[in-house]
Amino acid sequence: ARLGRPARVRRLSSGPHLNIDACIRAQTDLRAGTDPDHRLYEAVECGDRSMAAVLLLDASASTADRVDGLATDVLALEKDAAGLLAKAMQQTKDIFAVYAFSSNERSDVRWQTVKPFDEDFGETVARRLSGLRSGFSTRIGAALRQAGAELSRTRAYRKLILIVTD
Repeated sequence: ARLGRPARVRRLSSGPHLNIDACIRAQTDLRAGTDPDHRLYEAVECGDRSMAAVLLLDASASTADRVDGLATDVLALEKDAAGLLAKAMQQTKDIFAVYAFSSNERSDVRWQTVKPFDEDFGETVARRLSGLRSGFSTRIGAALRQAGAELSRTRAYRKLILIVTD
């Protein structure tokens, strides 16, 4: 997928598409007896990479369950996956945030900020990530709405929400 905003480049001497405005202008110049501009083509180029991502980690009570065949629980695997993804995202220079969620009934959704968009993935974020604990239940809809609200405040062209759950 293209991660940058497409931009139209006009006034090219060659290209995949004719620019209708340039063709009309050239025809008008010919009829007026002046030399037309020979740059009649245009192309669409992908702009600079522009992506923002939110990683949602399910921190409900079921993530405390052990994974079959492993000596670890689901939340520990989620934390490992979040750490690896965060390091990869930081290398691409894409902006990203990491949040954890759980809920205690419909009216009490717990939202934990592990890494906001404006903070680098460093020692402090790693401590927040390792400090996550399982509890309560899962309300993915509420977490998705909150993640969407967080993403709407970014200026990225492409926006992505990833949910890690059991």
